[in-house]
Amino acid sequence: VLVQVGCDQYGHRLLMVGATRSGPVGPAFRARPSVASAQMPRRLLPILASSLLLLLVLAPAALAENDGRGFYGATNDKVVTNTGFILIVFFPVFVFAMSMIQRHLDKRKQARKAAQKAHLGNAQWRGGW
Repeated sequence: VLVQVGCDQYGHRLLMVGATRSGPVGPAFRARPSVASAQMPRRLLPILASSLLLLLVLAPAALAENDGRGFYGATNDKVVTNTGFILIVFFPVFVFAMSMIQRHLDKRKQARKAAQKAHLGNAQWRGGW
């Protein structure tokens, strides 16, 4: 429909609220500050410098020591298989545990709502004249 009328979504919105392209009317259409503000480069430089420094400090730890075996030691097929089994078991157990925690918290929330509703429903606790 907008193509048939010959305008885009912005023009259509302005047409519907009765504003012109030179300046929208109303507080909802006030100009908002852009995301890329003048402070962005000032904040970006220290962040980049500290990130680079952190990488340089941690780089020696990433070098292959102990004949490239890493912290664990020699890695063979058995170690890789056992790690895979641990991951296969971990993720369903993690999802189950988080679901049970969420269920417990939802039960507490519903009990709190019911108690508040019962408290406000009782006339002697409402107060007033």
